[in-house]
Amino acid sequence: MGVPVDEIGTAWLNAIRNPIAPVRVSSAPCQEVVITGDALRSPGGGLAALPVPISTPGFDAGPYLTATLCVTVDPETGVRNMGTYRGQLKATDRLGVRMASRLTGAGGYLHWQKYQKRGEPMPVAIVIGCAPAIFFTGPQKLAIDFDEMGVAGALLGEPVRTVRCVTNNLEVPAD
Repeated sequence: MGVPVDEIGTAWLNAIRNPIAPVRVSSAPCQEVVITGDALRSPGGGLAALPVPISTPGFDAGPYLTATLCVTVDPETGVRNMGTYRGQLKATDRLGVRMASRLTGAGGYLHWQKYQKRGEPMPVAIVIGCAPAIFFTGPQKLAIDFDEMGVAGALLGEPVRTVRCVTNNLEVPAD
């Protein structure tokens, strides 16, 4: 028998009310393998080395990463956002990601609009594989200016360890 729904709802609301800020570490398991530069573009290298499925054969235009967390940061406020967006494999070093908007705006999409207006490329980190509480929290419809990582920490009962990405200044789950 699982946890009663009312207990899950209470835990979720408590996590939103009492987020636990993440703690940054200097090195992490998620960076044990780092591929950059020409190694990304070699035949069978980069993203092509991952088992990226065609989830709906006959309908998808190609292979897609579907269970991802896309991490972005608002260029004006510095608030992080995590969202679940599919990423289509376009080349060994490139994904096409559609950060679709919702009525109130999805965080990643709103960040993209701000970067476009500034004429700057938007840094993005794609997380594949993390603690279930983090993966669950990422796509939730929290307030736009609310960092989901703190809510994930509250669900876990401890701060999420984060690490700075190797190729940009974004912070992602370290484990």
